[in-house]
Amino acid sequence: MKLNLDCLRAVMLYVEENQVVETRDLFGDGTLTTYLPQFALSAETLNGSLLLFEMPDVMYSCHQALAAGLLLGEQAKPSLFFIKDITPSGHEFIAALKNNTVWNKVKEKAGNLGGVSLPIMLQMAADLLRSIAFPGS
Repeated sequence: MKLNLDCLRAVMLYVEENQVVETRDLFGDGTLTTYLPQFALSAETLNGSLLLFEMPDVMYSCHQALAAGLLLGEQAKPSLFFIKDITPSGHEFIAALKNNTVWNKVKEKAGNLGGVSLPIMLQMAADLLRSIAFPGS
């Protein structure tokens, strides 16, 4: 199956927007603990921008995000993922490709090359951001 990069980006942005931090007394001793609860990502829980994509693309993007080390979690069923956290690499992916202008330019360049791997795409985005932030250097 071909990886839909727009869908992968949407999955990463969805997780970033929907991940919450909770503080609770987990052990009943009055000590508050801050933690990231895992959340389910499945056909039944999808909303927002992910509804623009076909379900197989969303599920494959989740699978690839886990395999690429962008997300921590597990695939419980073919169409059910439990997402625990965004990894540092996942945060780099989001930071580099969150801006629509950068995303579109990187996609265009990747398309001109006939496609690129995720690490190369991230490097392209980082280079583009650097040229925007520090023109002429």
